[in-house]
Amino acid sequence: MSMSPRFRTWPITATRSIEPQLRSMGLKIPAKWIDGTSATSGDDDDKDGEVNGKSQRHTYLSDALVSVGPAGRGGTGSFVSNEGLIMTNWHVAYDAVRQASLQSNGVDYVEEGFVARTRTEELQGPNYEVWITKSCRDVSEQVVSVIASEVDPLVRANRVRDVMQDIASQAQKESESEGEGEGEGGGIRCDVQEMLPNESYVLFTYERLRDVRIVYVPPKSLGNFGGDADNFEWPRHTADFTLLRAYVGQDGSAAEYSPDDVPYEDREKNFSYLFGYLELIF
Repeated sequence: MSMSPRFRTWPITATRSIEPQLRSMGLKIPAKWIDGTSATSGDDDDKDGEVNGKSQRHTYLSDALVSVGPAGRGGTGSFVSNEGLIMTNWHVAYDAVRQASLQSNGVDYVEEGFVARTRTEELQGPNYEVWITKSCRDVSEQVVSVIASEVDPLVRANRVRDVMQDIASQAQKESESEGEGEGEGGGIRCDVQEMLPNESYVLFTYERLRDVRIVYVPPKSLGNFGGDADNFEWPRHTADFTLLRAYVGQDGSAAEYSPDDVPYEDREKNFSYLFGYLELIF
């Protein structure tokens, strides 16, 4: 059985180049409104006029997306408020909830669920981070040149790994020299990822938020209803979601957990919204 060409994935950096194909599939908005990771400060499309005499960056749909999990790696989440509130899947936040349970006084938040009625009641998500993609840069030429120059598969794989690490390390140093990063534990992280094997490689620059707290999680009987089998079926009859909140230091910079931290506020004041049927959420 052949898969319909409608059902495939592309890196977000390809959005503008495949706009004709996306429009044929039903896209109604300009493709340039989707991807903000590839826009540059000199791009006219990246400017949204001035407010109080200051140039404002245009906002994109991609601005709301974040990576959530241990060390920022786990799954996708989305900002749903300008006060750091994030919606993600129940299974993405599972490990944070499990660890919070271990630190509680005998309460199993995985089985029983949890709701914070005030911000002071929010639970710390141990080791969880939120990574916000700030920019993407195609580095395919640098990596592919190494692939083409080496015949031995093992040596080639090691050299590709090394050059990807070197590119990320150099970008990290540049960010730190510009005052954006603060070392390995700082607020910026650079990473090269393989988009298409032996073909496409992208350097991602992330803003790292390291104070992540649990706001609401449904009990396992709802959040994991149907188990892994139902996770790949549609429609789904489950409450597979969790609400988290990202915090920063009072100066707005990334910080470790502290009672004095404040909710992350998007500097661009992005508008956020959700699609859904509220009467079906329980």
